[in-house]
Amino acid sequence: MALATEVMKECQHLEKMKPNPGAVRKAADAWYAAAGLLSDSTKVLKQAYITVGMYWEGEAYEGFKLHMTEQVIHVAGENEKTLRDIGNALIETHDKIVEKYNEGHKELSQTVEKAINYHKDLETPNGDTNGRVWHALHACLELWIAGSIRRRGEVQEIVNKRTGEITKLGGMVKSVKVPGAVPDGIQTPKNWKQK
Repeated sequence: MALATEVMKECQHLEKMKPNPGAVRKAADAWYAAAGLLSDSTKVLKQAYITVGMYWEGEAYEGFKLHMTEQVIHVAGENEKTLRDIGNALIETHDKIVEKYNEGHKELSQTVEKAINYHKDLETPNGDTNGRVWHALHACLELWIAGSIRRRGEVQEIVNKRTGEITKLGGMVKSVKVPGAVPDGIQTPKNWKQK
């Protein structure tokens, strides 16, 4: 009876590992959407400095163009990548947990199949007088329990590792870069020359 209780406990632990793909996708999509909005904004900024260059030239425009390409656009690209990386990290963590969850169900199914086959193979016309069927069944279930406990540990390692990575990426979001200050020459009207 104790073995049956252990098997039930491990089945419950396995179900607790059941991933929620909808929630993970929703969370990742929010990060992807933010990255997409940043990308769209960056395209508008690129077009703006190109358009300004169609009408203006000189020291101020060159400083403005340099500031836009090397500061604003570059920093926005780095920030966009960070947002996408967070979404990717969520999906990758989910996928690794799904893999362990699926392994657990596959191994449980294989264990039950082995137990049924052992029962069929070892059953004698007079019944199982030596308890071989029960011994084989116990051995299979004990192996599955050991594998399930190992798998829970692996999932915890995945979660811990990925949580650290996601936390690190989250820290990067907190320190989203801001482009450098606008160069002084850009703010001086006489440095702008109309084409």
